[in-house]
Amino acid sequence: MSAIGHGDNQYNHRSGGHHEPDKPRVKATHVEVDAAAWRFLKAWAARWHRPLADVISQLVRSAVTGGVPVEDAMDPTATTTDQRPNGGRRARAFTRLPGVDDDTWAEFRAEAAEAGVTVARAVGILAEFARAEVERQLGEPSRVHRAEGRD
Repeated sequence: MSAIGHGDNQYNHRSGGHHEPDKPRVKATHVEVDAAAWRFLKAWAARWHRPLADVISQLVRSAVTGGVPVEDAMDPTATTTDQRPNGGRRARAFTRLPGVDDDTWAEFRAEAAEAGVTVARAVGILAEFARAEVERQLGEPSRVHRAEGRD
């Protein structure tokens, strides 16, 4: 008898590891992003009643068909945070990407390479562009953006 009862322990394990064959795998990645843009998207994801991971996953899937924007196309004032003593301007974040399959992820990695950025930076660029687009549609800078200007 095994520790989990009668029968073969292998019954509990399926090919491919512990993932159920019918459950989608979830990609995960680091994100190199403007900290204010990341906070902005987190706040809007909450307003949209959607997990941030779902919002970012949708951006990644959209980039596969539309490409990763070239970073230089952004308004530098929209993506620059306070200059830190070490000269950095971006935060490191981490996200899971539900609904992004292997083929989509491979294509996104290729899009990032074509844009000349790392995958982490490509996801960050998408988040920064999404922030700029939401602000454009609203017609005014967000409260977060206005609060940054007071410092």
